[in-house]
Amino acid sequence: MADFRDPWVGNPMLRPPTPAHRAFHARLESRVMTTADAIIANTGMNREALEYRYPLLRQKIHVIPNGFDEEEFAGLVPTTSRNERMTICHAGSLFPHYDPTPYFSVLAALIAAVPESRQRIRVRLFGSQSEQQAIQRYALDEIVEEHPWCPRPVLLRELGAGDVLLLCMSGSKATDFWVPAKTYTYLRPGKPVLALVPRGEAREILERAGFGRTCDANDADQIAGALHRLFEDWKAGRLQVSPVEEVTQQYEAGTLTAHLARILDAMVHEHEVRTRIASPRSGEAVIG
Repeated sequence: MADFRDPWVGNPMLRPPTPAHRAFHARLESRVMTTADAIIANTGMNREALEYRYPLLRQKIHVIPNGFDEEEFAGLVPTTSRNERMTICHAGSLFPHYDPTPYFSVLAALIAAVPESRQRIRVRLFGSQSEQQAIQRYALDEIVEEHPWCPRPVLLRELGAGDVLLLCMSGSKATDFWVPAKTYTYLRPGKPVLALVPRGEAREILERAGFGRTCDANDADQIAGALHRLFEDWKAGRLQVSPVEEVTQQYEAGTLTAHLARILDAMVHEHEVRTRIASPRSGEAVIG
């Protein structure tokens, strides 16, 4: 089994320095694809890209996405009452190449237009990547808090205590296939997700699951509208979501592991059949 947790050829984060390097990567990927008994892609769009390059191998390409582990949330009860300030939480570093300028500029504009929001909105960033330059540029020191990396159980508690979860991705077309791992974690706390993402799989997952307040990553008007609606809903006490359980459970670790087990069982069965055909034991009928 070959498990592609990220694309290989065609990955915008992997830029071979010369045409010769690109050709070498392509040959290596082709060798892996043709010799593996099963191929796993981590998103549907990544599977489609592999099927496009290797149409004759479609039947052995599967999708097993990342997900969340229900056991990690054992004993964690998300808060249902609103905080004194609408608290927007972001888990981990911002997406590679994401420019926070549109989000911070819209946040600053909202605070300028609605003065009460300065004392009633808080953004908490958990991760090692500092955005101090942008924070200071838009005078958001009193609004945006930066917190260092913390143990995962602590982070999950913080997400459950927030009012809104924030997901940011680059608006580049090249990243529409990407689903940040935090997307799946965000499915579990039961909070609205302000998703600044391109049209693609991450947006689709959040919208199907009933969590997404989605808008284009670089569209200031869309971000402003979404942020303002969230703030008004929070003030009115109607900041709620309607999770679609059958969708969220598709991304639970137990469900994903069961899918993997079925693929492995099928691989073992096919291998045993091929082995018996190649070298049947004395008196054993050859399976046609």
